[in-house]
Amino acid sequence: MILVKYDIQKIDNFLKKEVTNWDIRIEMIDHLASKLESQENIEITNDFLRKEFGPYWKIRQTAKLKMNAIHFKYRKLFFQNFVKYIQSFSGLLILFFLFIVEFYVVLNYTINQFYKMNILFTSLYILVFVLLYVKQYRWKNNALVINYLMHYTVFPYFVVSNLFYNLFVKRLKIYPKIGVPIIGIFSCLMVVWLLSNYKMIKSELATYANYFDNYKNVTK
Repeated sequence: MILVKYDIQKIDNFLKKEVTNWDIRIEMIDHLASKLESQENIEITNDFLRKEFGPYWKIRQTAKLKMNAIHFKYRKLFFQNFVKYIQSFSGLLILFFLFIVEFYVVLNYTINQFYKMNILFTSLYILVFVLLYVKQYRWKNNALVINYLMHYTVFPYFVVSNLFYNLFVKRLKIYPKIGVPIIGIFSCLMVVWLLSNYKMIKSELATYANYFDNYKNVTK
């Protein structure tokens, strides 16, 4: 049995009561569609869907398991790409160049100048982040995938900003001697983190943007 548009709409509406993320609903619909491929024509009714998906608490549980799987997937991908990148020749070369630049800044500029340059550095990072995700405004609020991608993209930015503002500037008095080099190192790693995952982020965003277009075509 192959699901037609009306069937998909009915399943989607049924799942919407408990699953708010459309990308999770797509996975659940795909799973059911694969299961029904080898069966004869079946009428998609609410009773049938309750039998297949279970009560609402079980639907929520299934959705949560899929959410955790997506979360783990991207956490693993981001860190794997980062480690692989800094182990490559080009990655090490870029990281070395960034360290040299930071070292030069530390030696030749005042603390106040370093502070302003660090603000500029992190602002450029956020600018790239915005350029990456601004085109996805159509579907980002209802897609779990983009939430996790955004979370792990900005993760190093918040590490740097928290170190800079909370730890070394406000709470401890060791900022000039220890804070500057540590912030410099983490700022370099922040850039490498984005570079190492840029292609993967672009690819995933394009893939799910296409999924979203297909989803809207069959559910409207």
